[in-house]
Amino acid sequence: MDHPGTSRQGRCPATSYADIQAFVQALVPLFADSQKPFAFFGHSFGSLLSFLICRALAERRLPLPRGLILSGCKAPACFEPIAQPALSDDEVLALIRAYGGTPEAVLSNRALMSFFLPTIKADLTLVRSYRWQPQPPLPIPS
Repeated sequence: MDHPGTSRQGRCPATSYADIQAFVQALVPLFADSQKPFAFFGHSFGSLLSFLICRALAERRLPLPRGLILSGCKAPACFEPIAQPALSDDEVLALIRAYGGTPEAVLSNRALMSFFLPTIKADLTLVRSYRWQPQPPLPIPS
């Protein structure tokens, strides 16, 4: 699944959601009428998003995925609230550099980064809005 701002079929405007729970609620209907078995694989921000979609499906007693595979992200209970203003482009690039794994040639390519930064910043806005709320474990194999 490509969420708004990351479509492989064409460049979409970065998501206008500022709250991850509102974003999740907008995505849940995509899975509500699933007639075929499905599973989620989420990496990085996609891990948190997949987890929250599964929680929302469970809360609504909708079909759950047969598997939930998550990588490249800390456990949802380990997120700490961040109450700082949105990051500038330079601050986002510094954060990406600190994570490691992205070649400097990519990070210093202004044209390429101007394409990706709106989506990265939208994702960071959503992650920053997340607050852990304890609930029973999901009944999904992981």
